Amino acid sequence: MAFTVNDYYDLVRLLREHPEWKEELRNLLLGEEILSLPRMMKELTSRIDELAEAQRKTEGSIRELARAHRNWKQL
Repeated sequence: MAFTVNDYYDLVRLLREHPEWKEELRNLLLGEEILSLPRMMKELTSRIDELAEAQRKTEGSIRELARAHRNWKQL
């Protein structure tokens, strides 16, 4: 039995009438790897923010060390 255009539109109509079915269909079609991407992106973004903050602190420490070194050389 072939899936026709009318079948497609019937499916779309049924999903609009039963939004709770969309989640089940989404799970069947996409799989856990794809469904976990939003959570993984949120975790990755958080980790990048942490690394960026650590980088800013490191750069500040290097500036302070360079300043101290210049002052020490002038003594």
